[in-house]
Amino acid sequence: MTTGTSLRGLGRPTAVALVQLSTYCWLLYAIGPITLLLRTEQGWSRALAGSHATAMAMGFILAGAITTRALNATSEVTLRRICMGGVALALVGLGAAHRPWLSLTSATLAGTSGALLVNVLNPSLIRMHGPRANSVMTLINAAGATAGSLAPLMLGAAAASRFGWRPLMWVLAVAALATVRSGRPDAADAAPEQVTTSEASEVASRSRFRLAVTALFTGLVVEFTTSIFAADAVRTQAGFSTADAATAASVFIIGFAISRWLATVLVNRFDPARVMATGYGVAGVGLVLVATATGAFGMLAGLFLTGLGIGPSYPIMITLALRSAVSGSYRASARIGLGSGAVIAVAPFLLGALSDSVGLAPLFLTLCGTAVVATLSVWRGFLYASH
Repeated sequence: MTTGTSLRGLGRPTAVALVQLSTYCWLLYAIGPITLLLRTEQGWSRALAGSHATAMAMGFILAGAITTRALNATSEVTLRRICMGGVALALVGLGAAHRPWLSLTSATLAGTSGALLVNVLNPSLIRMHGPRANSVMTLINAAGATAGSLAPLMLGAAAASRFGWRPLMWVLAVAALATVRSGRPDAADAAPEQVTTSEASEVASRSRFRLAVTALFTGLVVEFTTSIFAADAVRTQAGFSTADAATAASVFIIGFAISRWLATVLVNRFDPARVMATGYGVAGVGLVLVATATGAFGMLAGLFLTGLGIGPSYPIMITLALRSAVSGSYRASARIGLGSGAVIAVAPFLLGALSDSVGLAPLFLTLCGTAVVATLSVWRGFLYASH
């Protein structure tokens, strides 16, 4: 059992990483509301507005492709500074955008800079904190999810004010730049990776890595597809108006954020793999409820349970995956980032096309099957072998 972790005890380099990641998470969750505001102002089509999510996902893929080369070309700290400069520039661009070319370029830059930051931070933090890595990663990602959940509220309040929403983007750009000169690495941060394994343990590690990545990717499918179609499901299956459905569907994000904070405690008391296997099971139950409920209570309970179960997936599974990597954690992080971008770009589109033909209920049942695959992957890779 590892020791507990608190915001106060993180240390300065990790605290700066938390602020950097939270700034990016705010922007990540803000893309939807921003494109809605731009669509309302400029009269854009839904397809044009939706293409901003695709542009951001393309940035994820680009970041995965260039991470290793970027680290070979410069130091980790310099690369993090470049990433935060890119996040700040994306915020400025989105705040100044009146034409699609600028907003789409800014969304791509946001995805590239943010994903590159994540690809660099994850292995660094895991190596820096050793036995506490699961706790630190869940804590940092919980803070990021909380910052992201504030994005729609902040943008809505700013849009309703006499100043409008655009100045908010520029203020946050300045805040992002403020982290550029911070966060010097300590000795652990700069330490080279040294992994020595026997042939048998290397084979086992490769198997665990593949199974952890499978669970991670299937978790991303559930997370992003549910977030995209939750409001539509509430509207069509529970009979809510569009505005009420958009508000009610936020229970998914609420459950998501709550579970990330809960996970900071649970991973200190229980095996993280067991925590996540249980979480995927809870998400599966929630998805069945979403698929079968006809009333508001069952629908909202299902969305809450789905968020509650899937919330800790990314920080726990990325930690398990990178600890199992035998080819170097930075290279593995880049490969995971590349695959994550592809999953986020393709899976919601394909499942949305499925729902156009057969309805939303089969879509959520498919997601339930995806959660089962994730559960089995974690069990086979990290729990079965321990018996």
